[in-house]
Amino acid sequence: MPPPATSLPFSSCQRCATCCRRGGPALHGVDRPLLATGGSLSRSDLVTVRRGETAFDPASNRYQPVTRELLKINGRGGSWSCRFLVEESNSCAIYGGRPMECSLLMCWKPAPLLEAIGTDPLDRFDLIEPGSALAGLLHRHEAECSWPEVNQLIGQLGNDRGGHLLARLNQMVAADLSLRIEAENTHLLPRAHELFAFGRPLFLVLQAHGLRARERDGRVEVFV
Repeated sequence: MPPPATSLPFSSCQRCATCCRRGGPALHGVDRPLLATGGSLSRSDLVTVRRGETAFDPASNRYQPVTRELLKINGRGGSWSCRFLVEESNSCAIYGGRPMECSLLMCWKPAPLLEAIGTDPLDRFDLIEPGSALAGLLHRHEAECSWPEVNQLIGQLGNDRGGHLLARLNQMVAADLSLRIEAENTHLLPRAHELFAFGRPLFLVLQAHGLRARERDGRVEVFV
């Protein structure tokens, strides 16, 4: 996030869209009506950032593991640039129905947004019926593909002389993909809702941590 107002030569939005290109907002409880029928958002617009996954923190102005799950508007084109950014005019396609964080974002006066971060955050389980088959599947996913465990394994890979830690990571990669397929085939989860339900595939996120991925014998594996 840009520095405070005292060092900026303006006190209103210049429509540069820098904030929109840094990523879509996280959702809060007050944003729930935006996901109702006829609202500006749908589950296909969202991505879950799971607890322990690395994300940009505006409060610290750096990337770090999140301490609790977040539900964010997804990017587009493989980037975090907000999917509702209209590039030609640097405007917002859902401005009248934008989330709370967007309405609070003023790069010349960041205090209101920083105060709101972490307040009543919305996550995927707030939008899924408790006790449903899908909820149970996602709890299995959290248990079998835990980001805190992933981070621990990544931190120790330099000493993984027997390859056991990498093998464990590949077990988690396989479980992650298997549960996504099960959700689609058995629980009829629309493919467009996959990022909402599971977040980004583990093998893709691991590439940002220096690992590479390949397909071998019909399965995806990561390697150093």
